[in-house]
Formats: sequence, C-alpha cells, structure tokens
Amino acid sequence: MPLVYELKRLRSFTPCWSCEGHNDNTGKLHRVPSVWFYCESVVQARLLSEGIEKLAIQKRLNAGWHVVIAVAEPDNPDTLYKLEPAIEVGRDISLDQLRADVRTIADNLNHHVLDAATALAGQPA
Repeated sequence: MPLVYELKRLRSFTPCWSCEGHNDNTGKLHRVPSVWFYCESVVQARLLSEGIEKLAIQKRLNAGWHVVIAVAEPDNPDTLYKLEPAIEVGRDISLDQLRADVRTIADNLNHHVLDAATALAGQPA
C-alpha cells in the first residue's frame, strides 16, 4: 500500500500492519482499508490527524478518516495507532472510493504533515 511507504518515509511512524480493504462475496464492503502504526509521541499522531483533516476540509476525500488508538496485544505496553476511515452509519461507500482516498492521502501526506508540524512549531507556548 502506498500509504505504508509514505508513513515510513516521514520517519516518525513505524507501520506494523495494514489492510487494503475487502468486499464480501456479494460485493459489499466487508473490511475497510487501514494502517496500524507506532510512533514515539502523541504529537506525531496529532500531526498525522491534522494532515488528514486538511484533505477533508479541502473536500478531497470520499470519507472522513481518523487516527485512533488500537489495542492489538493486551500485554504490549506500547501505544498502537491506526489510520482508518470513519464511515457514518448508513453511509453507502465503495471499496474503490476508500482506496482512492488511500491514494490521495499517500500522495499528500508528506506535505500536509510537515505543514502541520511547521504550524505547531510556530505556536507560542
């Protein structure tokens, strides 16, 4: 998935699992695309979230996307995050639309995360 590559390229995120999404045998969305990752600081997760939000504000995504805390292994003390679509109940969206979002996010991730970091660095303490 290009998004995994872009997360790694930022050198702030360590992807550990991803799914490109899947339809069921009737062609209906069964699993959404997602990327699970570690990062050193909650600020990094915040910057990723802000970068994604910028794309949503620009109306460049078919669905809302969010960064959430995930638990993969109950005995693992490290915080694990996942980036996934936040699909409203009853919303009909296709896997192709979500995969297009993944491509849009991947194509713009570096720029928007770095912009969010620059804006945060310029904030008074």
